[in-house]
Amino acid sequence: SRTTSRTTAVQSAVDRGYDTPINISELAPRDIPTFEEWSYNYGIQRHASHQLTYSEDGWDVYAMTCDAIPGGTPVLCVPQELILSANKAMEEFPKESMRAAEKIVYSVNADSEIRYWYLMVKLLVELEKGEQSAWFPWLNSLPRYYTNAASMTPFCCLCLPTLMRKLAVKERGNMSRLSVSSIKLIPFLNDDTKYDTDLV
Repeated sequence: SRTTSRTTAVQSAVDRGYDTPINISELAPRDIPTFEEWSYNYGIQRHASHQLTYSEDGWDVYAMTCDAIPGGTPVLCVPQELILSANKAMEEFPKESMRAAEKIVYSVNADSEIRYWYLMVKLLVELEKGEQSAWFPWLNSLPRYYTNAASMTPFCCLCLPTLMRKLAVKERGNMSRLSVSSIKLIPFLNDDTKYDTDLV
């Protein structure tokens, strides 16, 4: 059954003992076929018309339906145990070990971002595990190149119209406050992760 396959796949990901890191370079290929196989084995259900499609330049991957379906039709069902959420991350990590890092987040007036911060920590933990992570195929299918505000360089921001530049700088500031100093105080992350500015 699919439930048995999912359980076997989860246990396999833990038992194999591989530690291959995710390649985060901008030109790293996205492994979509392995991700699709993983999603099936882990019980993710898709509408028959749902498919992942490559853009014409092969740079992007997006979801689409190959047939017309009524509005409001469910196209994807993800098992609860596969969903990475801030609530789960906040429950997973011992409060005592997070206290010092949390203080940094609060000290820079990023209280409203604390939930996103916990989710970011969870992703870093899973990235460290490499192939030992049950989410490795999903992580390895994600894009490495982004054009959102948080990923822009200072020069990119200078090229934007005034209002857009202001919003982009604010977003970059939010990311900086959530990552740079606080991540270094998380005791269970490796130093290689804590000081990898490209990753964090």
